[in-house]
Amino acid sequence: MQAKFLPGGKLSPLLEAVASDRAVYGPTRVDGRARLCRIPPGAAEVAGCRTAEPVKTLFFRARQDVGGYFGDSSGELVPAQAVLMARACDIAALGLVDRIFLEGDLPDPFYQAARNNTLLVSMDCTRPADNCFCTFVGGAPFARGGYDLNLSCADKGYVVTAGSDAGAALLQEHGGGLREASPEDLSEVERVHSEVLKSVEHNVAQAGLAMEDDFQDRVRASSDAPLWNRLAEKCVECAACNLVCPTCHCFLLVDAANSAGFRRFRNWDACLYASFAREASGANPRARRAQRLHGRIEKKFDFLRTNLGAWGCVGCGRCIDACAGKIDVRETLRELLNAESLQSH
Repeated sequence: MQAKFLPGGKLSPLLEAVASDRAVYGPTRVDGRARLCRIPPGAAEVAGCRTAEPVKTLFFRARQDVGGYFGDSSGELVPAQAVLMARACDIAALGLVDRIFLEGDLPDPFYQAARNNTLLVSMDCTRPADNCFCTFVGGAPFARGGYDLNLSCADKGYVVTAGSDAGAALLQEHGGGLREASPEDLSEVERVHSEVLKSVEHNVAQAGLAMEDDFQDRVRASSDAPLWNRLAEKCVECAACNLVCPTCHCFLLVDAANSAGFRRFRNWDACLYASFAREASGANPRARRAQRLHGRIEKKFDFLRTNLGAWGCVGCGRCIDACAGKIDVRETLRELLNAESLQSH
């Protein structure tokens, strides 16, 4: 991959080139938190970790107009956009969501159009949150691919890596102030990577997490464990964990009447809602909250691993921040890893 060094003072012109004729989204500080907002290119926050909202929201919208009356297949398409300073957990999550919506006989046209119309600029984490645990699920606080351009911190600037033809073309066309990254630049990037990686690994160790080869089996076998009843007493069924998750992808089609007949919308759904699994007959195989709590974890740590070969969790920690019942998914995972703990309650 093509790697260039960019002095810190030259970052804004590069981002302006990225943003040319595109709506720009990136992290900006709102009430002390990094939020994913539409911004001017120069306003993107560089330091820190992931935003409160997942980047997925720009491709798989919470409410998507997918068509109208019979014969009207029009729907709301996403215009050209750029995402700045996306973090590795969001990049990894998009790799999974891409497989959900783009593989198979019928790729989702709205998701596909949004992905095709987006330039993705990622940046290595510089200050992971205390609840980040990406290394537990095989991730890292720096992207290994899946971006158009990636920024890595180096001494007095950034190493910019092109990960796609579009990214390489941008560096070629708008690369003012860039030079080839030197061995010293790349060595500094590796040093920063090592420091940040140690920070995340410390989080994981503090949480008592260590992946086991039979973890899927433990998750699958835990459906009747008392753990889920205990968590159900804390869960308020708000589904915030679903809605902030960068890999959740369930949706519901809803028809809304208007003067022309109706419009059909695709709205996010959540497996923690009581009606999520309810059938037309009225039967509900997941009527109990404890069943739905297990189902959420089973989907991420068994079903997706079996069917797509990837964990359905990227360890971003957003669900921990969002949970009104103060449920920490790391504690849940630790109990699942501890077979004796499951049997003793």
